[in-house]
Amino acid sequence: MKDKYLINARIIDPKNNLDEVGGIIIDSKGLIKAVGKKVTNGNIPSGADIIDLKKLVIIPGIVDMRVFIGEPGFEYKENFRTLSNAALSGGVTSVVSMPNTSPVIDNVSMVDFLKRRGRDKSRINIFPAACLTKNIEGKQMTEFGLLKRKGIIAFTDGIKTIQDPQVMLRIMSFASQSNSLIMQHAQDNILSNGGLINEGEVSTRLGLKGIPSLAEKIIVERDLSLLEEYFCRYHISQISSEKTVSVIKKAKDEGKKFSTGVSINNLTLNENDIGDFKTFLKLSPPLR
Repeated sequence: MKDKYLINARIIDPKNNLDEVGGIIIDSKGLIKAVGKKVTNGNIPSGADIIDLKKLVIIPGIVDMRVFIGEPGFEYKENFRTLSNAALSGGVTSVVSMPNTSPVIDNVSMVDFLKRRGRDKSRINIFPAACLTKNIEGKQMTEFGLLKRKGIIAFTDGIKTIQDPQVMLRIMSFASQSNSLIMQHAQDNILSNGGLINEGEVSTRLGLKGIPSLAEKIIVERDLSLLEEYFCRYHISQISSEKTVSVIKKAKDEGKKFSTGVSINNLTLNENDIGDFKTFLKLSPPLR
């Protein structure tokens, strides 16, 4: 196999502060030999394998921080092999897997199983997350120290939220001591109980119980208040509300350090897309 020359592309590499038009040389082993504006048509050997990308963009592999793998327990939905094939076709080379499988990932034996399956069946990097609480019940913390030593990179209860502020306080306190990453799905259970879509005109018209944006905002405000006292690595998994953005901006202006994610669904769609009961658009957090 000859070296492959990808030319005439816009190359964006934030880590190396690179944003320029140029090319990439890939050797016979699939490794990158050279990158940048010096790789052009003018200095390529005759007979080389050349692909003109016509100003398309080349970026590093995407990291998806919130992936639900069906294995173990829900292999009929997805497994490591189908996940990695789908990810690679979309430019995703690394994923953080959520722990709400069956059984859930809340002990070291399940972590060992997950790592073996990922190694044997996946073509991408799998970074497993474990549960914040035993059996994702929101009551008792998992063994952060043991799980981290086994290779867990973050802790989350997936699509469930820690409702008890006392439990969240203990989690943040221990996370600050162990340098653990906490990922929170922000939604108050009482305010969102029985809700199907965003609370508003569309929910009223369709006769569906709504979920107010306050259900998200109130959890974010609570956790950011705790973050003042118990500084830890904290990430809000997904936000969906303009009001939450205001809370986040204020906290950032005050110097608090944390990160936030948002679903592509909430960036590209809104509650009007639900139309006449499109059930596959009833999401958590809801479209607003």
